[in-house]
Amino acid sequence: MIFRKAIVIAVICLSVWPALPALAGSEKARIVTSVNRPVDCVFSVNVYSIDGRRVVKTPLAFNIEPGKYTIKASATADLNLCMPAISNARTVSIPPLEIEVEAGKSYFIGYNASANNRRDWKLEVWKVE
Repeated sequence: MIFRKAIVIAVICLSVWPALPALAGSEKARIVTSVNRPVDCVFSVNVYSIDGRRVVKTPLAFNIEPGKYTIKASATADLNLCMPAISNARTVSIPPLEIEVEAGKSYFIGYNASANNRRDWKLEVWKVE
C-alpha cells in the first residue's frame, strides 16, 4: 500500500515537472541566442555584455528581468554561405542591440549577415514568441 502511494506521488511529480520551468520563467523574459538559420545568413551569438556590465551567459539561452537593455555580443558568420559583395573591412565591430523585453516572452536574437556590405551586418531580434 505504501509502495503504491509512493508510485502515484512519483508519477504526479514527474507529470508536473516539465511545466515547472515555464511557470518559473513566466516572470522573466527569455533571450535565445542559438540560431539555426544559415540559409538566411542569421547566426548564433555569444552575449558578453548587458548594459555595459560583463556577463557570462550560456550559449543557447538565458532568462532576464523585463525591461530595456543594451546587449553586446560576438558572432561568427559562415562566409561560405554569406559572402559580402562590398567590403574592405577585415574585422567588423558589431553594434550593440537595444531591446525591450516583456515577461513571459522569448526573444530570438542573431547576427544578421545578409547585407552585401559587412558594415551593415548587425544583431537583431528575428523572432518573438
